[in-house]
Amino acid sequence: GQRNYTRPASLGNNNAYASDVSAMIEKGDFLAIREIVLGYELPRQLLQKAGLSSVNVFASVFNLGYITKYSGINPETYTGFDALGYPRPRQFSLGTTLRF
Repeated sequence: GQRNYTRPASLGNNNAYASDVSAMIEKGDFLAIREIVLGYELPRQLLQKAGLSSVNVFASVFNLGYITKYSGINPETYTGFDALGYPRPRQFSLGTTLRF
């Protein structure tokens, strides 16, 4: 499978972005925080007056960020150079679940 570091290119490919020089390679270990969900179930005593059996309120965030020492924009780059690919966008969600 893929590993979490950039790979050096082979010698003699005449590509300005690829080189076997170790100064061009940076360790790209990272920990991605993908999903956090928080929810709260309202007490039933409050809901009986409204004719509800349960109400759940929740909030979530997807692709919160990375924990890394990588200096580039996206530590998930698997090529021999940082192509400036942007990381996955953050997504926020709020909602409720009502049961009658």
